[in-house]
Amino acid sequence: MASQFVISAIAIGLPIILAGGVSQAQPITPVAATTSAPVCWKPAQSRGVGTLPTICAAGEELSSGLCYPICKSGYAGEGPVCWSKCPAGTEDIGLFCRRGARVTPKKSQGRGVGKLPECRNERDAGLCYDACPPGKTGVGPLCWPACEGRYATSCGALCAVSSEACAKAVAEMTARGLLVAVEAVITQRINPQALADLARVFAWPVCEQREGPGVRQ
Repeated sequence: MASQFVISAIAIGLPIILAGGVSQAQPITPVAATTSAPVCWKPAQSRGVGTLPTICAAGEELSSGLCYPICKSGYAGEGPVCWSKCPAGTEDIGLFCRRGARVTPKKSQGRGVGKLPECRNERDAGLCYDACPPGKTGVGPLCWPACEGRYATSCGALCAVSSEACAKAVAEMTARGLLVAVEAVITQRINPQALADLARVFAWPVCEQREGPGVRQ
C-alpha cells in the first residue's frame, strides 16, 4: 500500500518541482544521462490551473453550481426553485413583495434536481483543463508523455526499464522518506522548495522528449 501511495503521490506532486512546471521552486538539474539508468523522470508539461465547469445544455441555466431548466416567463430561478418576480411598483424583499404596508408572498415552482455542468474541453477530478497535446495524457494540471523505447514501463512520475526497476525505485524513495515529504506537499504542509532539495537525492535523468527512446544527453 505504501508503494502504491508513493507512485500516485509523485504523479501529483513531485514532478511539478522536477520539471519546473507550475511550482515556484527551482527545477532539479538531472545527472548526466546514461543508458544504464534504470528509471527516468517523465518531463511533465503544465496545462494551467483547473477551473470549475460552467457549461449547461440548451434550455438550462447555471445556478449555485448546478444546471437547471430555465424558468418560465415571469419567474426567476434560484437553485431548484423558480420564484415569481415582483410586479412593477413593488419592492422585492426576498420571499415577499412589498407595496407600502402590504406584503405578499412570492409564488414558487420546483424545477427538479440540478445536474452537474460540463467542461468545454477536458474534465479531471471535478475541474476543467485544456486538452493535452497529442501523445500526452492529462492528470490534473499536468500533461504526461507516454513511456516508450527502453523505458517502456510507466511508474507514476517515472518511466522504467521494467516493473522490477519501478518497484526498486519506489522502495528506495519510500525508505529514504519521500512518502512523508510528498504527502506533506500535497497537503500544503511543507515548502515546495524543501521537497525540491530532498528530491535532489533521487537525481535520476529526465526522460528524452526528442525522437527516439532514451534519456537526455
